[in-house]
Amino acid sequence: MPGHSGRVRIGAIALFASFVALLALAACQLIAGTETRELNPQHGGCALPSGSGPSVRIANFVPTADVVDVCIRPAGGSWGEPIILNGGTDCASSRYFGSAAAAGFAYKQLSVPFAAPAAKVDVKMVPAGSACSASALTEGDGLKLEPGAVTTIARIGGNGVHESIVALPENDKPNPDATAIRFVHAMPGVGPVDLGATTAPALPTTLTNPIVLKPIAYGTAPPAGTPTVVSPVSDNGYFGVPTGMYNMIAGVHGANPEKALFLDVIQYGAGATYSLYGIGVAKSNKYPLQALLCPEGSPPQAAKNPLLLACTASELPTISVDVYNAALYGPNAPAFSTRESNFLNPQTSPIASMDTDILCLVELDSLNDLKSIASIVGAADGGTGGNGAFPYNYWVQTNLDTPLSNPKDQNGNTPPPPTTPPCGGNTDQKALNDAYQCMLMNCSTRPNDPTGSLAATTNCLSQKCLFQLGVLQGNPACFDCMIDYVASQEEYGTSLNACTTQVKQPYGYEGQLSTMILSRYPLTATDSYILPSTNYRRGALYAKVQLEDQLVDFYCGFFITTLIATDLPYDGNYGADGGTKDPTGTGAYGQEQNYEANQLVSWIKQKSGNNPAIIVGDWRSSVGAAGSDGGAPLDGGMFSPPTDLVPQTMSIMGGVLTPAAASDWTPQCDYCPGSQNILNAPGTDSYFVQQPFLYNWPNTGNPVVDETLTFTTANVDIGGGMQAPPSPYYGLNFHVIRPAQ
Repeated sequence: MPGHSGRVRIGAIALFASFVALLALAACQLIAGTETRELNPQHGGCALPSGSGPSVRIANFVPTADVVDVCIRPAGGSWGEPIILNGGTDCASSRYFGSAAAAGFAYKQLSVPFAAPAAKVDVKMVPAGSACSASALTEGDGLKLEPGAVTTIARIGGNGVHESIVALPENDKPNPDATAIRFVHAMPGVGPVDLGATTAPALPTTLTNPIVLKPIAYGTAPPAGTPTVVSPVSDNGYFGVPTGMYNMIAGVHGANPEKALFLDVIQYGAGATYSLYGIGVAKSNKYPLQALLCPEGSPPQAAKNPLLLACTASELPTISVDVYNAALYGPNAPAFSTRESNFLNPQTSPIASMDTDILCLVELDSLNDLKSIASIVGAADGGTGGNGAFPYNYWVQTNLDTPLSNPKDQNGNTPPPPTTPPCGGNTDQKALNDAYQCMLMNCSTRPNDPTGSLAATTNCLSQKCLFQLGVLQGNPACFDCMIDYVASQEEYGTSLNACTTQVKQPYGYEGQLSTMILSRYPLTATDSYILPSTNYRRGALYAKVQLEDQLVDFYCGFFITTLIATDLPYDGNYGADGGTKDPTGTGAYGQEQNYEANQLVSWIKQKSGNNPAIIVGDWRSSVGAAGSDGGAPLDGGMFSPPTDLVPQTMSIMGGVLTPAAASDWTPQCDYCPGSQNILNAPGTDSYFVQQPFLYNWPNTGNPVVDETLTFTTANVDIGGGMQAPPSPYYGLNFHVIRPAQ
């Protein structure tokens, strides 16, 4: 059949020609160095290499956005194709990696085991989608593989540490009666660590009793023979632990105290094998320190990608929150000049060394103080030259013209603006002149010179000009205006001019809001609420804080104090019918404070909606034991029950918000008598005015795990051979478990 044989020859020639063309195309691709995979692989699916060689798995622990594919060859041999690029046409599908750009191993991902081409290999990790001709992101040569076990080939480094590839053989011995566990230190920039356990349910905690009795170096597991409290470490870094539940922690060896870097709650079963990898970067928002627990042997695969090992990351740490009253309110503040110098010096500022996540700082009354603190702790690369303790901050510049967020009074009416200066209209000009001249002569840094300012404190005014100021007090608006300005370190001439010519409500420090938020986390949204207040500007700040895993609302507030009532008779618009000199919650200042609390909680409800929120501040309000001081001694110290100070405000706040306190917190004063804080008078009442609150916090149980007073140490030289704490107020720190999602 000649016709038939001819057709066979023609088909064979055509097939041969197609094969030659395909080889030519591949050769051109190789010559060009592109090694594109548009036509190859031809097979579907997505699979890792198989064969009879030793088993390996890939781990990517470098804290970057790199997604890596892996080239692996017999040591000294020729590179083939990356294992994922060559794994099949479905590798970029949603069943596996989701896209070509993601077709590789991202940070924190580990592969299931697959076959290596030899017992000694070279490994090159390249960007996902690239061929093996691409420049290596990380490379390791001559890696020896364990013949009887899986070897983890881990990419480590970053955070200023040289990137490398290490080969870590896995468990090769059965352990039917216990659990085999290996810890691998892959936290770049962290020194040798100790591995231990704790009974604490969450961070913060400290490591006091290590399980592994020698520190573990970076990039390694404990070497064989390392003693532990249970059994010596085996040849591949594993040791046996009894079945049960453990809260595993690691801390930097040699630190005192040895703070835990992570805490992982682990339930171990008999015969199970795990590797626990310490990963991440200290203080990193994007790559936080965590433990990654990975089951080995015959583990379940990740639900979304069968090529990845099903590892679980430890819970992120609790949120550390501080609130602190700096009490930088001018010459009336105790040891003001020396403490202000301490606060605004980058080498001595207590704020510069704070180890917390979010800070509410109040009573930085001058604009310069706010700017200086923001500069000291801001980002070093942000143009401020700061130390980076709090790269993100929020505060607002306000003045006498800044409008109130809600100017209506308790009856729903908006008070009319002033029509005359405080010391205009019916003011007794002789009384004003007599008081002014007395202050200028007796209490000025430049006697009889209008450019002078208040010398020492307002005690000088009450001692030297009691009669003259007493007469002027018959006009409360004028009296308050002069004291507000003079006590704010304004020149006497400036104070007199402002009070006699400005048709505005006066405020100390030109109406600057003395509150700021400092954060080590990004603030994705900010806002402010200006509260009704008299004599000094009061308000609250809001920020939406971007944690590593979620957003949390944060509020920082400061209310008017009733303790000025006896010195500055009330002359505002929001005191209702309270007494002008009454320092209790029913007085005019107390009524104004209650109204501030009502406005704040309404704003929080409107602003946060269903979002979880932390609310801190100095409320100038506290509730003593069982609603009173319980007969506690006046100078009983920090652990005596705080005395009542406008408890109505706390009732208003607690009616909407949830008071936050650790279960073991003993009521203490943060504004304490002189026996506790030398900056205060010996007979000062004990107040706790920094009560924190939570809103919409969805955790069950008490989410506050730790609470303590801060800055209680007397370490500021205030002269006369005496040292004092940085402020007449102590700070408050607490740790709250992240809201459940």
